[in-house]
Amino acid sequence: MDKLWALNKIDLSASKGLSRVLGINLITASLLVGRGISKPEEGRRFLAGSLKDLYSPYELRGIKKAVARINKAIKNNEKIIIYGDYDVDGITSTALLYTILSKFTDNLGCYIPNRLEEGYDLNKEACDYAKGKNVSLMITVDCGISAIVEAEHLKELGIDLIIVDHHEQQDKLPHAVSIIDPHQKKCNYPFKKLAGVGVVFKLLQAFLDEHMEHSLEYLKPHLDLVALGTISDVVPLVDENRIFIKEGLRQLNQTSKIGLKALIKRSSLEDKEISAYHVGFILGPRINAAGRIGSADASLQLLLTQSEEEADALAKFLNDGNRQRQKIQNKIFKEALLQVEESVNFEEHNVIVLCNDWHLGVVGIVASKIVDKFYRPAIMISTKEEPAKGSGRSIDNFHLLDAVRQCSHHLSGFGGHKKACGVVLDKEKIDDFRRDINKIARNILVSNDLNPRVLVDLEVKLSDIRLDFLREINLLEPYGMGNPKPVLMTSKLRLRSEPTFLKRNGVKILVTDDKITREAVGFSLDHINFKKLYGKTFSMIYTPTVDSYRGREYICLRINDIKGEG
Repeated sequence: MDKLWALNKIDLSASKGLSRVLGINLITASLLVGRGISKPEEGRRFLAGSLKDLYSPYELRGIKKAVARINKAIKNNEKIIIYGDYDVDGITSTALLYTILSKFTDNLGCYIPNRLEEGYDLNKEACDYAKGKNVSLMITVDCGISAIVEAEHLKELGIDLIIVDHHEQQDKLPHAVSIIDPHQKKCNYPFKKLAGVGVVFKLLQAFLDEHMEHSLEYLKPHLDLVALGTISDVVPLVDENRIFIKEGLRQLNQTSKIGLKALIKRSSLEDKEISAYHVGFILGPRINAAGRIGSADASLQLLLTQSEEEADALAKFLNDGNRQRQKIQNKIFKEALLQVEESVNFEEHNVIVLCNDWHLGVVGIVASKIVDKFYRPAIMISTKEEPAKGSGRSIDNFHLLDAVRQCSHHLSGFGGHKKACGVVLDKEKIDDFRRDINKIARNILVSNDLNPRVLVDLEVKLSDIRLDFLREINLLEPYGMGNPKPVLMTSKLRLRSEPTFLKRNGVKILVTDDKITREAVGFSLDHINFKKLYGKTFSMIYTPTVDSYRGREYICLRINDIKGEG
């Protein structure tokens, strides 16, 4: 599949100013400007921000009321329940709030809904459960902002509600003592993209301010949880999130939490420097696995346990559960590919809608894999129960939630945002839903929209790629959503020798501009005919890295794509 290259337009004067004031390489400065950072103070905060650069928690609307109500509950020995979500962000949010508040009260409990039996967000059954336990205060974390009906039910039951969330509000807000969510319309908090666990951290910062000095220092050891939840929730790794992750990864690498130590060991990361990659692709999926295939209680208990024996047993359980999740996911992915081959007409189907009696807990992951393979929006629907439930993922130029909303007459429930959605519908309406969402897509998408687009940061010469420069751009880490790895472009390159084909569909080549030669390595480049590149010049987009061999560092270019120049 051909990729469209989009070269970022950089303000050279802003780059030069940033380079001069911060004392950094012009290319590094240009990478910052391309990420929307043009002022020296913004650049300093991005490169060297610390906990001192966090915004005041009191800028969050509703936080003072929440702290006052929690303090009242503690003083009066009221029973408090923390209601979380079953993903990593929700689990770490619950664990963080419980860990701190349990130092001040023994009347504290947790509730994580079962994804398959209860679904997302607050539900009436859980409210009734809380009433049965004589709870008088419920605190939702990473959910609750849309729980209009359930909040009214809690009011009828005589249970006060505090909502701590980071999702966008609907037209109406739920009834609550306090709502803390940077997205609520009357909240002027400077940074809107916190993960749920980040909002919980801000609440605890304000709560602890009333109980002790140096609240940030007290919270610092628990930034490992904040990093886990923030990275796993794939929020933009900029501003406060960047500070949370940089400081949180430091804490994670020296964590005192018995459960995290056990999980790190079970994940074969014991002797490695844990990075954002390890959290996003190794630790996070293991914590997520229990909630995807059943109950997330084991994941929460892992983060709270004080027993080494229990921690090891739980870490093994999550590790085994992740393997089971992978098997289920791989099976469904193969079945989905077969269904695409048999029933999807790419001339008509700009949105891929598939259905089968699949496991609901993994259809969202498989939808992402379908999007990656075909670069079209995909919705995977599980017909295992009635009504059917599905999860969708989208591409850059297609607002999935808007399209789903236009098909709402086929649905009994839906939600989501631009790039992801959830749907609930009767099985007999799936064909009509598929037909109508594709009608909408055909009116919106053009052919170029169905080709993956690669944002290229800068065009550079091979001579610009030096070891000192690469060490400097490491300051841009950790990478992720909102702060991707730099993608550079170099033109008028030639092959220096024949390519060497590697395992896992990889290839290694030597490229030269007739002055400098560099090694380049890439994977899944089947669309490139290297034989046709011989004797011709080409352009290459890549991410430069520093590798080592027998103690010697050398530069390697990680190939993203290659295009001949004629």
